[in-house]
Parts: sequence; C-alpha cells; structure tokens
Amino acid sequence: MAAEAEPVEAMGAVVSWAQTVEWGQEALTRVLLWAHGALRWSQSVTGQLQNLPADVALAIAAYCSIVALLALVAWARSSAQRQRALRALANLESATAELQNKLDAEVKWRTAGERVNAPRA
Repeated sequence: MAAEAEPVEAMGAVVSWAQTVEWGQEALTRVLLWAHGALRWSQSVTGQLQNLPADVALAIAAYCSIVALLALVAWARSSAQRQRALRALANLESATAELQNKLDAEVKWRTAGERVNAPRA
C-alpha cells in the first residue's frame, strides 16, 4: 500500500486522511442506524394499519381526502389572490412611471420658466 498522505489543514485544524475516513465511516454508520430504526417504525405502523377494521380505515381515508381537498381549495384561493396582487402591483408600477414622467416634464418646464423670468442683475 502507498504511504499515508500528508495531513491537511482544514479550518485551522490539521486533519489526516485516516481521521477523515474514520469520521466518514462513523457518519455512515449513524445514517444506517437511523434508516434501520425508521424502517422498523414504518413496518410497525403498517402492521397496525393492516389490523384496523374496514370502517375505521374508510373513515380515516375520508378524513384525509377532506383535508387534502381543503388544502387544494386554500392553495387555489391563495394563488388567485397572489395573481390579483401581482396585477395590482404591475398597474401601480405603470401608473407610477407615468406620473414620474409627468412630474419630470413639469419640473423641466418650471425650471425653464424660472430661468426666463429670473430678474437680471
């Protein structure tokens, strides 16, 4: 095997490749243990759901469907409200630009008028 690589300085600390590999293995072990626990939990929940009576399972499915439908309606309404607000903002921006142009023209004419009517010394 090749000689071990030189230690590397990372964020003010000297870290060897062996330490880096060890930390990677520890992190992978933690992830695998978490995944194993999550899988066991999901299997227990699935087993409990399979033991539910049909009428209870139907009631749960109906409840979930109603909640999903309400979420869809709420999303549609908020999306429409957002579109209305964006249209109003665009209208206000165009009106602001138009008024700014009118204001700039008025300032131009007034300053020109002041120069013409200014008392001569």
